[in-house]
Amino acid sequence: MFFYAAVLAFLGFSVPLVIIDLREKRLPDRILIIAYPVVTGLLVLAAWQDSNWNSLWRALLAGLAVFAGYFMLRLINPSGLGAGDVKLSGLIGLILGWVGWQAALVGTAIGFVLGALVAVFLLLSKRRGLKQSLAFGPYMIAGAWIVLVPALLVSWA
Repeated sequence: MFFYAAVLAFLGFSVPLVIIDLREKRLPDRILIIAYPVVTGLLVLAAWQDSNWNSLWRALLAGLAVFAGYFMLRLINPSGLGAGDVKLSGLIGLILGWVGWQAALVGTAIGFVLGALVAVFLLLSKRRGLKQSLAFGPYMIAGAWIVLVPALLVSWA
């Protein structure tokens, strides 16, 4: 029950993050600072309720791993990812990590693929130039949901 609450909380944070990032090309700390303890707290309650501490540890490690990966990418190319994208990555790794390592990896990869496909389309259609930035948060979040929805459907069946 608490895992579903964590997913609903993630949904509640996802919507404004996508809207703000598309509109302003930033992911506000005021939302992310609240999202982390809420989602983490609900996952702790899920682990306690189901005595599923392995999923909690995996979620925490996946959140840290995805965050570290994005952090390294930002260090390598600071103009490639925003700080908000790096902060969001840990939250995505956390929620997907509860589902499994494969979910965290695939969800993260899908976000990159979606962002790349849209960027290529915008470049080829001449709607964006090489120097123009693209809000990446929506693609990160879409990648997470593309993995979460089937996982939820399987768990309900």
